[in-house]
Parts: sequence; structure tokens; C-alpha cells
Amino acid sequence: MGSEEGLKFRPMKSISVSLFIAGSLLIGGCSGEETGEGEKLAEEAETRPEPVDTQEDGQVESAKEAIQAVITEMFTAPNEQLRELKQQADELYESDPYSTEEEYTAFMESPEQQAIETYLEETYAPYFTADGFQDQRAGGFSPGYALIGLGKENQAIVRPIEIDQSDNSTAENNYYFTFMVDYTNTAGVTKPYKLEGMAIVPEKGKIGKIIFTDDEGLFEQVSDDRNSELQP
Repeated sequence: MGSEEGLKFRPMKSISVSLFIAGSLLIGGCSGEETGEGEKLAEEAETRPEPVDTQEDGQVESAKEAIQAVITEMFTAPNEQLRELKQQADELYESDPYSTEEEYTAFMESPEQQAIETYLEETYAPYFTADGFQDQRAGGFSPGYALIGLGKENQAIVRPIEIDQSDNSTAENNYYFTFMVDYTNTAGVTKPYKLEGMAIVPEKGKIGKIIFTDDEGLFEQVSDDRNSELQP
């Protein structure tokens, strides 16, 4: 059992997505004989805040930049810095494996494991809401985190990412993405994989949730390569 267990890594599953629904504003017109009511409605309309134009305030662009940064970090391999940090944590576990909850806690608080935590926070936290980062961290930054356990001969290169905002007015925080990953497996064979998914970006440049709904078998291939390298 390596540090992946300590990190609670588990494959990403497609889950249902909650929509962030914005209310609509309806203002009725009045006839000339109802000027009093019309003036009242006009005054109420003036006191209401103007709806945010996401195109003008950079919301859409910042959302796309955050999604692109996270995907690129997740699916680019090898990551030598993170790989080295993980190797140090693995060596600590192998020299002193934990078997109790107290020992597990001590391992997670070790300098070696905390170095990984610091790396992940510095790398990903700027692109997530506070809750979004904690949820993603609890999942071990799956599936991209799995790539760091592979040998140096394994490579993953992210091609340009296509990101589109939902055209549903009640789900403007939802963004759908498609991209290709050129993955070189343990045998040295390179194959392109098409990945799809979605992200919810409730704050400017801050992802609340990101999920991958289709990977064309990439995650299974990565898992097979990891298992083959663990064989004696």
C-alpha cells in the first residue's frame, strides 16, 4: 500500500450536476390611465440591481482560463516535481507503514506528505472555490493524480481544449469541455484519447466542481500501466 491510499485516490465517477438557477425579472407595462401604478413599477425597477453581464466583466473568460489551467495540470505527464514528492512519501511509508488510525494520522502530518499537500494547494487552490478545492482534494485530484505514479517513459500531452458555456440561461455557470490527450503507455505506444466533461464555475475564475464524463478508456489504460509497474 503506497501513498495513494493515504491520499485516498479513487477513480472519477460521473455524477449528477446541480444547476445554479437564476431567477427572471418580469416587469409589466401600464396604460396611460394607470400612471400611478406605472410610476411605482418604474421606481421599483430602478432600485433593483442590474443583472451581471458575464461577457463584459470577464466571467466567461476567467472561467475558461481556470478550467484550462486545471485540465492542463492534471493531464500533463511526467510531472517531475510531484513525482519526486510522491516518491519521498512512498519511501517513508515503506520504511514505516501505518496500520492504525494514529499511525495514519502521523503519516499524513509528516513533512513528506505535507509537501504534497502544499504542492496541490499552491497549484490548484487558486482555480477553485474553498469548498470546491476541498471536495477535489478529498478525491485525490482524480483522475489526473494517477499519472504521477507512472514511469518516466509514460507521457501525456494535452491538446487544445474546447470550452463552451452552457446556452441554458438557468445554468450559465456550467461549462462543457472537450479535449484530446496523447498518452504514451508503458510499452511506448502513443494513442490519442478524447475526453469530455463539465465544470461548474459559480465565482469569477473559481471552479466549484469539475467532472469527466467520458475518457475513451484512458483511465483504464493508466490503471493497467500502474499495476504493471507494481508487479515484482
